Parts: sequence; C-alpha cells; structure tokens
Amino acid sequence: MIEWIMYESIYGVILITAIAVYSAIGLRKVFPIISEKFVAAFSFLVFIISLFTLSSVPMYQFEGKVIRDISDKPWFRIIDRKTTSSLLTPITIFIPPVTTILISRPSVTFGYGSFIETLLIQDGVEMVELGRLVRINCQEKSIALSLFLPLGEPIKESTSGKKKMTVSDNNNYCLYDWAKEEAAALKVA
Repeated sequence: MIEWIMYESIYGVILITAIAVYSAIGLRKVFPIISEKFVAAFSFLVFIISLFTLSSVPMYQFEGKVIRDISDKPWFRIIDRKTTSSLLTPITIFIPPVTTILISRPSVTFGYGSFIETLLIQDGVEMVELGRLVRINCQEKSIALSLFLPLGEPIKESTSGKKKMTVSDNNNYCLYDWAKEEAAALKVA
C-alpha cells in the first residue's frame, strides 16, 4: 500500500511537496530574511523533481535486491543485464536502471551440460520470474532451449530443438569455467 502511494500514484509527489512546503515555511519563520518567492520556488522545484523521479525508484530497488540475493548464492551467475530509460522518467536517461537480468546456474537434476536459466523482469513494481532449461553442446556449438515458464511450474525438456550457438552463448557457457558454481550447486542439492 505504501509503495503504491509513494511510487505509482500522485499522492507520493503531493506528500513530498507538502513536507517541503511546510519545511520552507518553518524556515521562513525562523529566518525572516527568506522571502515568499523562495518558498514558492523551492516548493515548485521539489514538486518537479519528485514528479520525475519517484516513479523510477522501484526499478533501482529491483536491481539492488536482485544483486543482493544473487551474491548470497554462489551457484548463480549473471549472464545478461538490460537497462531501460524513458523520457517520462528523465533520471533514467542519465542513470539507466537494470530492468531485466538473466541468471544461469548448473543443473544438478538434468545432468552435465545443462543449465537452468532464470529471467527476472521488473514490471512496474512487480517482479516477474521465469525459468527454462538450457542444454549446451560445446563440441557441436549448439544450444537447445526450452520455453520460459513461470517459476514454480516444473521445467520440462526442450521443445524448441537445437540451434546454432551465438558468440555470447559460447562465451557464457563454453569458455567460462563453471567448476565453482557446480561445486556450490552440488552442496545445496
């Protein structure tokens, strides 16, 4: 409820502006040299800054939360990050937040050469988690992907067939030494 008030509705902007107005009025009473024009300009400035920044806060929180969660799990590895910027939230143009993170881990269940990928997507203030099975063949330079399913549903064998591995797939899965992540995954399993 508080997140909705602060980040998704105009009420958060109004609340922050009201706090700024009352603070400026209080300062004016303590320091009579402060003019009414300063109070009005300060309040307007706080309103504009709040209007264009509060809606992007959940995107930055998403990045921090995911990075914290992954750093506690040595069997995960971040494969890809995508950032998003928008003219409606100008702060994202200068510091674009991460809104999509692709994480991979070795699969103990499906055997050697298979990985479970998890796609985390920031969608407003909701986080969407999807998972899929990836089978890698580094000799043939091929990759077989299953469809992304919501986490919690059983991940099944590939239905999409094999495709040629891209350069980034080769770098992420074949050229990277997964020994540390595999050892950590076996300890957890």
